[in-house]
Amino acid sequence: VGNAFINQYYNVLHQSPAVVHRFYTDQSQLTRDSGGADGPVETVSTQQDIHAKIMSMDLTDFKAEIKSVVSQNSLGGGVLVMVTGSLSCKSTGKRNFVQTFFLAPQ
Repeated sequence: VGNAFINQYYNVLHQSPAVVHRFYTDQSQLTRDSGGADGPVETVSTQQDIHAKIMSMDLTDFKAEIKSVVSQNSLGGGVLVMVTGSLSCKSTGKRNFVQTFFLAPQ
């Protein structure tokens, strides 16, 4: 489940970032730490706010390299998925990332 979700998510993020918010619901939260350990942390919720946040990020000509995907069963039949990798963008160069998803049963 985790690997299939991650493949689909990053494929859509790469090809059609304007629709990646559809992976989220109005109960979802997207938290982004953009400045390292001492930098600002911003959390947005609702599909509309998540869409605005994703569109505000420079995803022009980026490439995601997934290094690992770890999944485990979680609360109420959900799945916790942790991804590590790097994003390469023309404007920002290569940056490592860790992203965690909680996939709630639908």
